[in-house]
Amino acid sequence: MSPMGIDAVTKLVVQQMLLYGHMIAFALALAEVLRADWRLLHSTRLDIEGLEQASRRLKWFLLLLWATGLPLVGFSLDGDFTALGLEPKLLTKIIVVVALTLNGALLHHMVFPMLKGRRGTPRLGAVVSSVLGAISTTSWLYASFVGAARLIAPKMTMTDFIGLYAAILIGGVTAALLFVSPRIAKMIAERKRMAALERLSHPSNGEVLVLLRQLEHKILAREAGPMFKAGSL
Repeated sequence: MSPMGIDAVTKLVVQQMLLYGHMIAFALALAEVLRADWRLLHSTRLDIEGLEQASRRLKWFLLLLWATGLPLVGFSLDGDFTALGLEPKLLTKIIVVVALTLNGALLHHMVFPMLKGRRGTPRLGAVVSSVLGAISTTSWLYASFVGAARLIAPKMTMTDFIGLYAAILIGGVTAALLFVSPRIAKMIAERKRMAALERLSHPSNGEVLVLLRQLEHKILAREAGPMFKAGSL
């Protein structure tokens, strides 16, 4: 047996397996984000169902990242989480993952109802969805940079990491508002128009009943008109 001992070998194996799972979860999540962005930018219609499926898959990838990442943080700090402030790269990773988690919750509870036309105007829905989408994409890309920054990370301070993250977020959000938001607004408006046409061509039982009542009132009003005129004579 090596001088490391059984416990040290076991710890090293567990740490390596966690790191391997963490890398796989991150790679799958980044691929999912880029694939969803590609479909959105090259599609002529708004595929909300596809976006919702991608969001659900990303939720599971994020859960896996948390499940593997927190033990890795514990290993890196030897259980002393108070030393986290002395590890700017590690702390930046946690901040980015927290931002991605909060952003994912907003996408699910705020953006999808807007994209479906249930809340807000097409323009507002396009602005909110493009901003949150840009935050998601840029955050995943920045997380990949932080993970790969083995050479430059020792030279960077916490201010450097956060400043670079803020600059990338500003650039991504600006580009999304200029180029992506108008496209999404058109697709939301088109989706609402097609939904309205679908309701007119295939009205529900409640809508048919309303139309019949409106028609009945018009007929009664038309028949009552001559009677009132005759009575006035």
